[in-house]
Amino acid sequence: MFERVLPLHIRRLAAAGRGAPPTGCRQPEAAVLDGVVDGPSGSEAVVELRVVQASTGSEAVVVWDAALVLAYYLEHRQEALRLDQGPQTVLELGSGTGAVGLVAAALGARTVLTDLPEVLPLLERNIDLNRRVLDGPAQARALPWGHDHLDRVSDLLDPGVDYILVSDCVYYEAALEPLIDTLVALSRAQTRVLVSYEERTSPTQVAVQRRFRELVERHFRIHPVPPAECHPDYACPEIKLWTLEKRPSLSV
Repeated sequence: MFERVLPLHIRRLAAAGRGAPPTGCRQPEAAVLDGVVDGPSGSEAVVELRVVQASTGSEAVVVWDAALVLAYYLEHRQEALRLDQGPQTVLELGSGTGAVGLVAAALGARTVLTDLPEVLPLLERNIDLNRRVLDGPAQARALPWGHDHLDRVSDLLDPGVDYILVSDCVYYEAALEPLIDTLVALSRAQTRVLVSYEERTSPTQVAVQRRFRELVERHFRIHPVPPAECHPDYACPEIKLWTLEKRPSLSV
């Protein structure tokens, strides 16, 4: 497998001037993140996150745009999210390369990155590459979606997770119900669920996205994130970002 190491830059304190954004909206082969983490004594620093990518395959191989938008949202909204307080427990579903979860860990969160068993070697490699620059602990676990697999994260059910992150996982209709089942089972009333996905225009994908929204709305209230709340350099009209609020009648 051909692998490529990408620099993902994270600033420890917000400062004037940001890193260079992607030259276009769609650049899976290049990912540069300017994340923000509280630094010592108010100093500013850049932390380089390295993410290995594969040259072949359509899933869990590169940092897609939806992941960049969500990762930069975490950076841009760091003062409001305060992932380092507690610290917050963050669970990422369908982590792929782990870029989004690694940013959460760099921001100080206790992060669990999950994907299918065959993806774990890539996730573990990327965690190991970045351990020295993560301000919070990170681990990788196998977690296929659906009720039958929740025992793999049973230790997270009590007291529960604070954030669930999902990026670019909306493309196979057969995976939608297991994904929603997992979200419902792992979220509480106070859990913040952040979902980003690319709005694709093929008839098949339009139908999948419509079905996804229908399933989400059965269990959650959808709050679209307005562009003004996203990172100004890392937002794209085709990338949708939602926060989900669990409906009270279904809260654990």
